[in-house]
Amino acid sequence: MNRNVTHQAGLLPSAFRGLAVSLAVALAVVAVGAFASLSMPDPGKYTGTFAVAALFIAAFAGGLCTARRRGGATLLCGAMTALFILAPLSVFALIFSVKMNISVFALRALGVLACSVLGANVGVGASVGGKKKKKKPRGRG
Repeated sequence: MNRNVTHQAGLLPSAFRGLAVSLAVALAVVAVGAFASLSMPDPGKYTGTFAVAALFIAAFAGGLCTARRRGGATLLCGAMTALFILAPLSVFALIFSVKMNISVFALRALGVLACSVLGANVGVGASVGGKKKKKKPRGRG
C-alpha cells in the first residue's frame, strides 16, 4: 500500500466547509470591530471599514480552509469560495433592496476573490499532505 498518496476531498464539500469557516471568522471579526467601534467617540464612523475588513479576512480564511481540505487547485478553490460568499450577499441585497454603488460592489467582489485565492495559495502550502523535506546539515569535509 502506498502511504505517500494523499486523499483529496471533493470541491463542493470543501467549499461548503470553507464557507462555514468564513462565516465563523466573519462573526468573530465583526464582534471585535463592534466592540472597537463602541469604544470610539463616533461609533458609526468606522462601521463600513470594519465590515469590509471582516469580509476580506473571512474570504481569506474560507479560501485557506477550502484549499487545505481539497489539497490543490488554488484558483478553483479560491474562486468557488468567493462565489459562495458573494452569491448570498448579492441575493440578500436584491431581496432587501439595498442601495449600493455597482462599481464599489465590483471592486469589493474583486477584493474578495483576490483574498480568497491568496488564502487558497497559503492553504495549499499548509495542507496536511504537504510535508516539507528536511534540509541536510552542511558538514565540513
